[in-house]
Amino acid sequence: MDEEALYKALKEGWIAGAGLDVWWSYPPNPPSRLGIHKLDNVVATPHKAGWTRSAREKCIKFAAENVKRYLQGEEPLNVVDYDNPY
Repeated sequence: MDEEALYKALKEGWIAGAGLDVWWSYPPNPPSRLGIHKLDNVVATPHKAGWTRSAREKCIKFAAENVKRYLQGEEPLNVVDYDNPY
């Protein structure tokens, strides 16, 4: 993403707003060198916007299922095929 272009679009009203969950550099201190995170038309989260209670429970159950499968000698779910990752 082009940080300068987003800042200009937000400041000049080309777009109404932005919801951001990721930043240009990590650790995010500051999240945006231009101050995008301080604009009134920006909603910013600390890279955890999707971490609802339900999402966490699903991740824990998925991890437990993969541990079980591994211990039983089965192939884990969602193994990345590095020869064809997409």
